[in-house]
Amino acid sequence: KLPVEIDAVPAADALKAAATSWAGLPTWMAAAYERGQLLFLSDAVLVCTIEGDMRAEPSDWIIRGVKGELYPCRDDIFRQTYETDEGDWCIGCGDLVLYNQHGRIPEGAKYDVEGGVLCPSCADV
Repeated sequence: KLPVEIDAVPAADALKAAATSWAGLPTWMAAAYERGQLLFLSDAVLVCTIEGDMRAEPSDWIIRGVKGELYPCRDDIFRQTYETDEGDWCIGCGDLVLYNQHGRIPEGAKYDVEGGVLCPSCADV
């Protein structure tokens, strides 16, 4: 497969933004809501896909694909399938360790002997 660029938001972040600060939603997600492609429930996001309505649980990601299609993705599948240009996944806890403004891991984070990243919390253990 060729590498492709997608947009993705944790469903928990989308739920929080929809409930507290609509401006916190990415514009593509707010537009999808206006078109009826997303419905914010109290405990999940309903995503209208070409395969039917699918439920994105708070632990899932909501993805906008290369053709604008929306779909939910389980967190474990997301982390195995996609890379981010904003940071690396911590090999200890699985959180995203964001790069600093110089494109490096932040102070307190470390690389392990095999080149994996440990967030500051896991690096202290």
